[in-house]
Amino acid sequence: MAEIFHEKQIVLSDCECDLNGRVKPGSLLRHVQRVSTEHCDAWGLTAQRFEQTGTAFLLSKVSLHVTETMGIGARLRLVTRPAAPRRAVFCRFTEVLDEQGRSAASVDSRWILVDRKSRRILRCAPAELGFPELPESVPSHTLTMRRADGVQPAGAVRASFCRCDVNRHMNNAEYADVVCDALPGAWMEKRPLRGLTLAYHHELALEQSMELALGTLPDDGFYLSGTCGEQLIFEANAWF
Repeated sequence: MAEIFHEKQIVLSDCECDLNGRVKPGSLLRHVQRVSTEHCDAWGLTAQRFEQTGTAFLLSKVSLHVTETMGIGARLRLVTRPAAPRRAVFCRFTEVLDEQGRSAASVDSRWILVDRKSRRILRCAPAELGFPELPESVPSHTLTMRRADGVQPAGAVRASFCRCDVNRHMNNAEYADVVCDALPGAWMEKRPLRGLTLAYHHELALEQSMELALGTLPDDGFYLSGTCGEQLIFEANAWF
């Protein structure tokens, strides 16, 4: 019988933390990606199964809420659980617990299943994938993207070799690092980030570049976007 919950213990290393010794948002998102993949593997939904059925999951939105400071050597427990798809969207909620069992962070991720060749969104998963029966819902975050007026250029980012994954486009978690690097350094150094929302619109393929634009929001927030030519690649909100 398929397990609806999947857990994993991790210990944060120094290379996963910033110059203040706090865990980087991108590091947390990489751990969440890994535990989610391990959960699918445990069901038999392996990379080989997706290849055989000509399907793939693409991340459309992700939200990270941080409630406790996590630093080098922190021992954490990740608990992930998915919900049954709503139309074409698969929801997965992952909680990060400290050694006392308190919630230190949570991640709400929304995935869409697509046909690998046509990139068409699949409203129903092929029966051959063998999805287990899932609960109707899981906890969730508000994923509404707030846009800023008067954005300013904030540099450019290239989908370089080390930023790309086996799909030959910039990995989802890399965007969290892009956001943190684009935010004002004084803010990042002095104040912990308490929230990050990312909306992925198009893939940035290997060696492509995107121009960044940054704007401010009320309540210590920022908006960031990345465009490649006329194509919007991603948007983000960050909150201190």
